[in-house]
Amino acid sequence: MVRKKIHYLLPILIAILIFISNFLNTQLFGSEIVNFAVWFILSLFIFAAGWINNLAFSWGKGGKVIVAVIVATSIISVMFISFFSDYFHTENLLFENLILYSSRNILLGTMAIFGMSVCELLIVQRENESLKK
Repeated sequence: MVRKKIHYLLPILIAILIFISNFLNTQLFGSEIVNFAVWFILSLFIFAAGWINNLAFSWGKGGKVIVAVIVATSIISVMFISFFSDYFHTENLLFENLILYSSRNILLGTMAIFGMSVCELLIVQRENESLKK
């Protein structure tokens, strides 16, 4: 019972990590390597959360959960950015920024789906190896 409740915290963790990416401003970092490192580490965390999500929910249900998290996080981010555009220093048009931040959310969400697919691929390969023997 306790384990099931912990599994439902995984989509919340993925949503929080995706939402945190909205606050990463590329102008904060002076070096491109540091900027890449921050995004790489964030992508690794979301990849690992997607991997664990596949172990917890299986491929079918976990995929639906991740897609729902991507859509919900994108909608919340769009509303957040449109209401607090002064904080995000949006000099461009609002529509361009909505596309930019939504694509960030979708990119990180696909990292979770990629983690799920790699996990599922390894599970299927182990099953095939055991069937060959």
